[in-house]
Amino acid sequence: MRNKLKSLMLSFLLMSPLFAAPFAVADDEKVGVRPYEMDWAGRTEEVRTPIVDFENLDGWTVKTTNAIATFERSREEQMYGKYVGKLTYRMGDGEDRPVVDIVPPEPIDIPEKDFDAFSCWMVGNNWGYSPDPKTPQVGVEAIFLDDDGKERNLRLTTIDWKEWFLIYQVVQPETRKALGSHAKFNGFRVTGGTNKEDRSIYFDSFCAFKEDRKPLEFKLRARPGIDLFEGQPLGINAGEGRLPFPTREDTILPDSSKNLNKPAMHFYGNSCDFVYEGSDGTLVYYYDPKNGDWSDFSARWNDCEPFYPCARGGVKTLVGEGGAIEDVEKAELETFESYQNGVRAIWSLKSKTARATVEYRIQLKGKSLLIDTIALGGAIPKVFAGRLENVAKPRVYTIPYYLYDYGRRPGIALFNPLGSDVNLFASAHIDWYRSGASYLEGTSLELKI
Repeated sequence: MRNKLKSLMLSFLLMSPLFAAPFAVADDEKVGVRPYEMDWAGRTEEVRTPIVDFENLDGWTVKTTNAIATFERSREEQMYGKYVGKLTYRMGDGEDRPVVDIVPPEPIDIPEKDFDAFSCWMVGNNWGYSPDPKTPQVGVEAIFLDDDGKERNLRLTTIDWKEWFLIYQVVQPETRKALGSHAKFNGFRVTGGTNKEDRSIYFDSFCAFKEDRKPLEFKLRARPGIDLFEGQPLGINAGEGRLPFPTREDTILPDSSKNLNKPAMHFYGNSCDFVYEGSDGTLVYYYDPKNGDWSDFSARWNDCEPFYPCARGGVKTLVGEGGAIEDVEKAELETFESYQNGVRAIWSLKSKTARATVEYRIQLKGKSLLIDTIALGGAIPKVFAGRLENVAKPRVYTIPYYLYDYGRRPGIALFNPLGSDVNLFASAHIDWYRSGASYLEGTSLELKI
């Protein structure tokens, strides 16, 4: 059974002590503006009844260890009602881990005794994709008291954003049982605030509730504009008609305007090559299936020295016993043969406790080497694009507005073949239109010449 597929395109183009502080009141505060999308949607009231709305903070205190902090009612940010809670904090002079507890005057009863989720609106002070050493990410926990009055801190979030964000957490069944039927809310704990200068985060509308988890139902949508590889689930895109995208069979494949001749492929016993010939030159990819990963590919432009376009790529790990991710220790070639417009190689892979089979279907279009990767039977968690090796002066330039996951951008590499001043560009892309992969990851590299 095929459970995961990625289509990869490699393209080469020329060219302190403990103390308590009282609630503070700020004078002459500026008044912030609610997020425009909340106003446009008419969401001026919380959809749930909050445990704490932060409109009145009389009696609230902060208790700190190696930290200096205040907690006050504020209008600097606006969400629901008139006020929000503002925590201002910095590290103390000691060497202990800074801890700030925000504590209500009395533990607060939770009306829904069998609550199994909680949420809180918060404004953060840093972006996770652009770390600021002067504003470290802090962890925030919600403090609950169980039936015996014992504290049980449940993770709320790690601050890695700015502006308003709704934090939502589910209480796991074993935790829900441990809390008992008369649990109470007793504030927040903030850790990791090692900043030397004051920093602030904001709170509004803390809720604890019983979630109504009805089965989700979706109306089927039109099928994709192209057919996926065999064995790939369509999900909800299995209805009538076709989506208007992608608009061509080659989807995101870059064009090659210089391609004059049809790509050629040649077998040399247990190896093969793929040849592009154009008015700009000749590009040859050579495949010698010995290692079972993409280090088996080399490339050469004209008479330059060969280089490895995707070394250490391919399937490098398996899912072993207990879900452990294990390195592939052995790869055996089962099949190597011509297939459609290219070749296919089927490998048997072994790790410490797992076995898996992977199929690579390889062909050339323009200057791009396509490696369709099919997991046969599962146990393959990831496919790696690899890295350039045996090149000189590598420089990487990230691609604007192109994100694979949170804060990570794919890039284009500029390099020279060894012993040559010829400039070549290389890039690797996942064909997300055809891929059955569940997640795409990209890592940007900064290389020094």
